[in-house]
Amino acid sequence: MVQNLLDESTIKRNGAVYTPCDLATFIARNILKHTTLDKDTINIFDPSLGDGALIEAVILEIRDKFNKNIDINVYGIDINECEVFKARNRINQYLPNEKIHFEKKDFFDFITSSTIKFDIIISNPPYVRTQNLDSNILNKIKKMTCLKGKIDLYHAFLLLLRNTVKEDGCIGIITSNSFLTNKTGQVLRKELLNRYDLKEIYDLGDTKLFNAAVLPVILIMKLKKLFSICNQTVPYTSIYETTKLANNKTNDIFQSLQNKQIIQYNNQNYEIEKGQLNTEYSDLWLLANEETQYFNKNVKKRTWNRFSDVSSIKVGIKTCADNVFIIANYDENKEKFELLKPLHTHHISRRYKNIDNKGIYGVIYPHEVIDRKTKGVDINKYPKTKDYLMQHYEQLYGRNYLIEAKRNWYEIWVPQNADLWNKPKIIFPDIAEKPVFSLDFSGKIVNGDCYWIVLNDNYSQNTDLLFLILAIANSTFIEKFYDINCQNKIYAGRRRYVTQYVNNFPIPNPNSDISKQIVDLVKTYYFSSDENFDSENYLDKLVWSAFGLEKICG
Repeated sequence: MVQNLLDESTIKRNGAVYTPCDLATFIARNILKHTTLDKDTINIFDPSLGDGALIEAVILEIRDKFNKNIDINVYGIDINECEVFKARNRINQYLPNEKIHFEKKDFFDFITSSTIKFDIIISNPPYVRTQNLDSNILNKIKKMTCLKGKIDLYHAFLLLLRNTVKEDGCIGIITSNSFLTNKTGQVLRKELLNRYDLKEIYDLGDTKLFNAAVLPVILIMKLKKLFSICNQTVPYTSIYETTKLANNKTNDIFQSLQNKQIIQYNNQNYEIEKGQLNTEYSDLWLLANEETQYFNKNVKKRTWNRFSDVSSIKVGIKTCADNVFIIANYDENKEKFELLKPLHTHHISRRYKNIDNKGIYGVIYPHEVIDRKTKGVDINKYPKTKDYLMQHYEQLYGRNYLIEAKRNWYEIWVPQNADLWNKPKIIFPDIAEKPVFSLDFSGKIVNGDCYWIVLNDNYSQNTDLLFLILAIANSTFIEKFYDINCQNKIYAGRRRYVTQYVNNFPIPNPNSDISKQIVDLVKTYYFSSDENFDSENYLDKLVWSAFGLEKICG
């Protein structure tokens, strides 16, 4: 689909995100690098046609750089009849009607009925998450693929296109890069490696090439031949915002992707990394090169445990009625409600410690632990809280999923373990440019916009270990570790600090001299009244040294 203006509801329902023309040309050019054109006729297919710009880009590239006399047939489907009409008009300037086979048709119906095989498939498939998918489409996906759980419509497109491409054909896809590193994309990543011979990956990161909030990736791939080697070398390029100084300024971001460099584009600096796809140590699709391999080798050698080996990492509570349960200004309202507890949200998150808790939010928390299970309290014991919640009875009782789960109408949806709130815990927001991990001894409840770390029972008395984890989590070392081993950045260089990634953060030997020095520095600052951490830069260097590395600046 090419760039156009759609209303938000249409985008959400149909997943229509349109491809800029220069991006379409870049995809076409890279497809043709891996396509055999020494034939009389070539068939091109776009299963999410839009107004035909992707097909147009392939036609122009073939005629400009390759065989001008080759007989081209184009095929395309789209669920929007208006787009099909526009696409036909667009391509008519290059090909006669009999060479244009465009129709309004559902992708899954086409896959099951068509017997045509294509030399080139180029597409920007629709992005529609599970919760927005029609039940009929979901059933088709389950029947036709191995996908299950939380998926996206484009996942099915990527897997099913193998049924329509010739043995020597080539597929070029522009899609969301989220599947590269998230849990939802685990099955898709595995199946793509099993079914396709990947030729190139371009992670275009936060270059803002789309109007929509999509971080795109380009995949160039062919069918995997029988008995081919699974772990082939796949060139991998990524580009993300950086604060580093640019080597040069450019208006052509795609030309710049040929080299590892730092560029200025649209008044923003971007770092272009070059390497290969690395799936040796992880099922994530990560970019690897000599620098990342050297880094990981040293870290692995000096890793005592991972965060997940010594702690439990959880997301905060989900009330599903924040307007009722979350109360502004805890201090002013704590006498009004018996069950009001202080709440940590991302708004008050600071590094290491929260300096000022004045004006924090509170949350009505109607839960307690009975027989080792978190359950709703007897609300009749708390008359002030009950009177308040009764004012919102209709809204709270209307949460059908809560009632169907045989829970009380006044409970919050995800209360987490009520026994753990009073334990020492590290709290951090799930989205941040820099790591923002703080230690809490006050028993605050954690909101759903943050995650929290509590030590496992075997280590629960070892608060020094918690301080060591705090130092590692806030270091520039962990930023580098994240960028190498998680590689899930969103716009403006922000990282997603979710359980999947934080679980794998490394811990050096806590009994080493460097680790003890790290702990002493953090504790001294934490228990002082100082707001500024004067020794933070020195602490940061110590964390790098604990893993046998020198601090990398920038």
